[in-house]
Amino acid sequence: MRQLKNFVEWLLMTYPDEKEVTANMLPTEFKFDQKASVSEVFDKEWILSLELKEAREKFEKVYLTLHMKRFNGNISKTSKSVGMDRTALHRKIRQLGIAFASLTEPLE
Repeated sequence: MRQLKNFVEWLLMTYPDEKEVTANMLPTEFKFDQKASVSEVFDKEWILSLELKEAREKFEKVYLTLHMKRFNGNISKTSKSVGMDRTALHRKIRQLGIAFASLTEPLE
């Protein structure tokens, strides 16, 4: 709920005169298509506008989400694939705010 509130506030500040929200107005992370390449998701201007910590978190979120979807949300298989301990992977998923329900849908 807090993320939605922050997003709406961001929209109002960024586009104060607009009465309608279009896809062009959305930040890149909301436009992510699981079939898109990483270079399409992280364009140079956008990624360079972020501090290192935020850019790393965004990359980790996309990276781990794609791996989790690849293994239908299976933590054991994902942890082996990415070279992480299962406990550390659980902690990272929580830290990054990755919704577990969305991870059980396989990539097409």
